[in-house]
Amino acid sequence: MQMSGFPPRMSNKTGVWNPTMEPVHNQNFTPTPKNQNLQRSDYHSWLNNIYLTTWTKTELKNIYNTPTITFNSQNFKTKVAITKLCTNGIYYRKISNGELSAITNSVKPFKKTFDYSNTTNYRYWMSSSLAKCRAFGNEAATDTDEVIIKLVFNCDLRDPAGFKVKAHQQPGVQSESAAVAIHREGFAEIGAINASLQVIEILAKNFDHNLGFTRDHLDLLNTALESWEVVGD
Repeated sequence: MQMSGFPPRMSNKTGVWNPTMEPVHNQNFTPTPKNQNLQRSDYHSWLNNIYLTTWTKTELKNIYNTPTITFNSQNFKTKVAITKLCTNGIYYRKISNGELSAITNSVKPFKKTFDYSNTTNYRYWMSSSLAKCRAFGNEAATDTDEVIIKLVFNCDLRDPAGFKVKAHQQPGVQSESAAVAIHREGFAEIGAINASLQVIEILAKNFDHNLGFTRDHLDLLNTALESWEVVGD
């Protein structure tokens, strides 16, 4: 009921009686659309996942709030399942049967592989995750018959004496043979590992990762290796 002495509640825009003003107030409001490629339940689960990096969570927020971004949610979900923490000193490498044949009688398997790929910046890649190696291939493999080897080291290769660990896609690192390269390809990662702050977080939080060594690190690898064995495909 209109109170005596007060003018009717009129919309300034429409000139129509409106007892509450709410419809007029909200008439131009529309909810911000969300990216339909990223389900709300997955989105919130991933934001709370302790194994995902802060920059990946920032990218997930951007994707979720940008409907035009193409995102393969199922592929990312598969990677989330294998993204965990590393165990210090234990790494895995998926190799071809050809590489396995070459190193079978070698106590230290590195030199023959470096001799075969004899370039200054060739990198011997290892992963901290067996699950990652089983799920994804290795760039060094040359045939479809592959096996995985486990390498056990007596020191923390993330903090190698005399060398620096650097982001693999940081400018200049791929051609810097003295640097130990690190990336998270195959894990639940969005974007490249290309900055020192990313490396700091990966190491500080003990995240799964991949390390790449050049021939410059051959003595380090030989000295630090305690054992290696085939663990499966």
